[in-house]
Amino acid sequence: MLNYLKYDYLRSRVQADFNDHTHLYSFKTIKKLINEMCLYFGSSLEGRKASFQYHMNIRKHVPIYINSSLVLLEIIPDLWVNYFAIKKVTSSKEKGCYLLFKDKSSLLLDHSSVSGN
Repeated sequence: MLNYLKYDYLRSRVQADFNDHTHLYSFKTIKKLINEMCLYFGSSLEGRKASFQYHMNIRKHVPIYINSSLVLLEIIPDLWVNYFAIKKVTSSKEKGCYLLFKDKSSLLLDHSSVSGN
């Protein structure tokens, strides 16, 4: 299962973190990779956004439904998280936001950067 997508500025590629491994894709942006995922299942990224906006009356931070096990949420620019992979979210003023995934990996979102474990 896909946990999250993050842009790797060092390699200029998209990093996809799965529960058992990490892949680097040669897409220049995360949105281009997500668009390819959407097209695989029959519509474009913009089509999926427009559909969700129409049905749910949401304009900002629209979740992207890919399939029954993959709904992507843009947490910060260049970081998208799979809603179905999240087990627990905790936050504190000192540490920031901590995402624990179902595969026991984690992601810490502090005030200045993003780091994964």
